[in-house]
Amino acid sequence: MAARNTVHMERAPSGLVVKRSDADESADSKVAENAIVAAQLESDRLEALEREQCLHTRESLIKADLRGQRATKRLVSDMMMETHGACYDRGFASHLLTRNPLRNFSV
Repeated sequence: MAARNTVHMERAPSGLVVKRSDADESADSKVAENAIVAAQLESDRLEALEREQCLHTRESLIKADLRGQRATKRLVSDMMMETHGACYDRGFASHLLTRNPLRNFSV
């Protein structure tokens, strides 16, 4: 039976508040604006890295699931060869196993 793996990602809201009370408003407002833009860019970069990591994790889980499905097919096929010997057609059995690999077996 193939494993069912899931990936869960949460987004937490974040915010940045900058307050300045200096007399020179124009220079300070530009510095504050640059700080806000830099903080937002860094936040976006971190979110993109997190999404990329989640995609890599999901891809790894899918590959592992496919390896498990192939291993199950090989196991069932080998069991059929042991049971039925030379009369067993591996290609035909592979076709039968595509829908439900363990339907004819009881554990």
